[in-house]
Amino acid sequence: MSTEQPADGTEAEVVIDEGRLTVEDLDGGGSAVAAQAATGAPWLLAADNIVILVSASDALLHYPSVRVESWDHPAPRPPDSAWTDTGQTSLHLSGGTVAILPFSGGAVAGDPLAVGPPGHYAVRAHRTGGDTLDALLTDDPDAVPHGIERFLLQFWPLRQ
Repeated sequence: MSTEQPADGTEAEVVIDEGRLTVEDLDGGGSAVAAQAATGAPWLLAADNIVILVSASDALLHYPSVRVESWDHPAPRPPDSAWTDTGQTSLHLSGGTVAILPFSGGAVAGDPLAVGPPGHYAVRAHRTGGDTLDALLTDDPDAVPHGIERFLLQFWPLRQ
């Protein structure tokens, strides 16, 4: 396991909306319609200035925990045992500062994160907890779970 640390990071819980949430460049204006699924990870979609994460759960209302990290080099992979799904893609950021948001918009969850200057970035995403969330809701259908499903996004610049 790597002991390297990201240059910076932010974490927040955000309401799931239409089964999705986003991480968007604050200067961007990313289009969800233009987002394409990452190869082998249909739950991870990206277009210029926007990353869309799809919940592994069928729950209509819950608050996943999302951590976003900024790296100045390719991020080390966390232990596989910590994550159910992993995917990687790339995108262009117009401003370089991203924020965690509900899919349909609304208030920024947590603090925005400066991942770097405008440019092209790799983003690796990890997801876990969807099965646990579904099992919890089978036992208590009226629950509004917080932090059961988790996402980790690691951004680093792509050298062109």
